[in-house]
Amino acid sequence: LMIFGGASVHGADYPQIQYQSKTEFLNEAFEGAVPKWRMIKLNSSLKTEIKQVLNHSYRGGRIRYWWNGLNSLWIFDEIGKELPITIGVYVGDDAVSDISVLVYREERGQEVHQEFFTKQFNGAFLTGETLLSKEIDGITGATLSVEAMIRIAKLALFLHGIVKTK
Repeated sequence: LMIFGGASVHGADYPQIQYQSKTEFLNEAFEGAVPKWRMIKLNSSLKTEIKQVLNHSYRGGRIRYWWNGLNSLWIFDEIGKELPITIGVYVGDDAVSDISVLVYREERGQEVHQEFFTKQFNGAFLTGETLLSKEIDGITGATLSVEAMIRIAKLALFLHGIVKTK
């Protein structure tokens, strides 16, 4: 997994659909008043907690995010079936305010970018450290992409809780 790494670290012979740029997502979420990005350094304890949220290790040593004093925005690459999906999550009032597929690279399952699916996340928050407050209905043929979206929503909410207390 990499933050923003996506296409530059993978071969060019896979499908890649950009639905929204990082800049567009940031401007939309923060209504044009995009704050300067910040960074979380991951120590071993935090990496262990993140592993519990994702159900797999996070290989990076730092995570970039945007914070305006109340709300946070996170952009991650998460593997769907075989390739990374670039996902943006905007967290406000300790819940998902918006989640968007920025770049999709799998051959199947791209329906996860559509509003009928993403709007299910709106208002979801964490119950405990690893459970979403809402049941997310899957999409036939996109199970692994749906699971990737759920993992990233949980990670963004978890990390929002950490940066909020700083």
